[in-house]
Amino acid sequence: MAHENTTGIEIDYEYDDCNSSKRPKMTSKVWEEMQRIQTTEGSKVLCRHCGKLLQDNCGTSHLKRHLMICPKRPKRLDVITQDSITCFRGPSSARESGLNTVLMVRPLKVEPESQVPYLFQTSNNRVPTIASTENAPSPIQELHAKTSSPLMLPTIESPKNQGDITLDDVEMKAFYASLDAETSVMSPSQDTTVVTELSNITPCEETKKALKTLQDLLSKDFTDLLHTGQSGTIKSTIEYLSKLSADDGISAEMRLLILEVSREFTRRSCDYNEANRKIESASTNILKADKLEENLEANKKEFKEVSSLENELSNQLSCLEKRKKELEEQINAIKANISVFQSAKVTSTKRKREAFEEAKILKAQRDELREQVPHLKNELEVAKKNQTHIRAEWSKLGEKFSKSLNGMHHEENLDGKSMQENSV
Repeated sequence: MAHENTTGIEIDYEYDDCNSSKRPKMTSKVWEEMQRIQTTEGSKVLCRHCGKLLQDNCGTSHLKRHLMICPKRPKRLDVITQDSITCFRGPSSARESGLNTVLMVRPLKVEPESQVPYLFQTSNNRVPTIASTENAPSPIQELHAKTSSPLMLPTIESPKNQGDITLDDVEMKAFYASLDAETSVMSPSQDTTVVTELSNITPCEETKKALKTLQDLLSKDFTDLLHTGQSGTIKSTIEYLSKLSADDGISAEMRLLILEVSREFTRRSCDYNEANRKIESASTNILKADKLEENLEANKKEFKEVSSLENELSNQLSCLEKRKKELEEQINAIKANISVFQSAKVTSTKRKREAFEEAKILKAQRDELREQVPHLKNELEVAKKNQTHIRAEWSKLGEKFSKSLNGMHHEENLDGKSMQENSV
């Protein structure tokens, strides 16, 4: 699968010239979708579909890989893979396959195109075709052609009618066709004479034209042969040439080559169509993988952004929780103060009520005493006068007592002096 993904799209085509052993290399068709331009950084390659600039000094492999994943490149029917290229060789291919013996083969009966079975290759099984010369163990076995198959014309249409003819029918037709081929092989004593006679037969103009047409078709790219017009041409040409005999100037070796072309075209058409399906599937999966990769990168970027946002929000929440705790402590302190003030308010309210009640009592007492104030004032004056009189009287009594006491002391002093004088 990895090989198909990296070698698909446009590749360098190589052909085998029927008259030459050299294989001229054609210009890569990748340049049909690319354009060289000069920039300030040097020569670049511009994709004609998406406008992307690519390097111009790395060959064409990276250009082909870009065309595989180019999102704006339209799907093409001529997309091929390298392993599905068929290089048709000239007369040397028969000799390389071990077919060195000249055979005289009777023309095989070719069924109308509508009756030719549609052969389709699945992923694991190959459809039966004309016996491959690659599997021929020796020229003698090929001479008898016991395993040969009848001519199977290729088709590239939808393989919906694939089950019309079973594998047993194909094997039975191949068996009887090989019997016809055996009866047409001449004995060794006659072989040299017949070949000599046939070598002098010149094909007619129509046959030459058909051979030239087949040669031109074989020199074309295999992709072009799968188009409806070219496919019909090569099928009709092979059908015409397969009906010709040695009397028409077609040698046994050429007829074997025609059979090989028919077989290879049938097999390679199926292989090529299968490769096309694999390329389309691989390209779709590659685009899907690229899209998934882009989505994954976008998801990773989004995840990083969300993670960063989550961390930032976590920090903010932590700060808010801390602030909330501080505010809760303040609220609790305020609630305690509120409770204290409410209790003080209740006490003050109660005290206010008590003061009011006391005020009413005091007012009643005041009002009662206010009526007695004049009388009380008179009593006060009288009482004060009494006090003053008492103090005065008391003072007088004291003075009187003092005088009396002093008189006593004077008499004592006089008595004392007289006694002293008497004693002297």
